[in-house]
Amino acid sequence: MTVTTINAAPVADAGMNQTVAVGAQVYLQGNHSSDADGGLLSYQWSLISQPPDSEAKLSGANAVGASFVADRADPVAAALRAMGGTAPDVVFECVGAPGLVEQAVKQVGNRGTVLLLGLCTQPDSINTFAMLAKEVRLVTSAFFTRQDFEASVDVLEQGAVEPRMMISGTVDLAGLPATFEALKRRTHQCKVLVAP
Repeated sequence: MTVTTINAAPVADAGMNQTVAVGAQVYLQGNHSSDADGGLLSYQWSLISQPPDSEAKLSGANAVGASFVADRADPVAAALRAMGGTAPDVVFECVGAPGLVEQAVKQVGNRGTVLLLGLCTQPDSINTFAMLAKEVRLVTSAFFTRQDFEASVDVLEQGAVEPRMMISGTVDLAGLPATFEALKRRTHQCKVLVAP
């Protein structure tokens, strides 16, 4: 009689998912990993993906526990978590800062659409390979048409939105120069009305 035993693969357990602030030390513990056959375990940790510009390095990569400093935020991963893990079909880029088109391409799902509404006044690079690989459609718009205004008026007439919520301030003509100077920088202002 021949008895053959099959060695079962060990089970890796790195612990619970963690959400930490930028600059925090992240600790990984493999002490709940196991081998059903009672074999001796060895450990090899690695960072398989990192946010752009991250310089995080693992300490203790071959030990039961490893650690690293979360040196960069990952807005794409955070948005994906907030949406329940499903990439959106459409992403609106409304800011116009360098790097945000590439971030939107990373964020949108395969065959999704990125609507480019923010006006970036600086040169910006786009990873065309990522766009092609995901078959992303990039749609731009800088100006409004008559149909856009008609649709907006229809929505306002129906009472579907409260436009006064967008008004963040009212200034007179004397205060207008200072208001324009303030709007050159990022402020809390959304829409400022002029009351002559």
